[in-house]
Amino acid sequence: MQGAVNVSATTAVAKEKRLPVYAVSRVGLNTDGRVTSVEWGPVDPTSHRFAQAPRVARVAEVVAAIRSGHRVVALFPSGDDWLPGGDFDVVENDIGWQTIALTAPPPLDREVHDMARLPG
Repeated sequence: MQGAVNVSATTAVAKEKRLPVYAVSRVGLNTDGRVTSVEWGPVDPTSHRFAQAPRVARVAEVVAAIRSGHRVVALFPSGDDWLPGGDFDVVENDIGWQTIALTAPPPLDREVHDMARLPG
């Protein structure tokens, strides 16, 4: 994402604190390609499935979760299932708006724009 800078590194914090991990299965993007909303939920650490039904939320909730130390990962569609992708982190654009972006290219060589989309 052009004009974005990484403003937090939280994966190590989440591991140290043993906070719940969240997964994002769908994203809503604005016309500039920035994430504005997500479908997400906590993940059960033993089954690696959603611990609760995922829900739609504004990206500000995800930013707050990452800032408080939670790990948030991307899920990419694969047939009738989901494949885990990379971790999200908080990024800020040139005018100070915060959103999320993948911290590194995911192992599947997919980006946020390859994720399933929220309607609208």
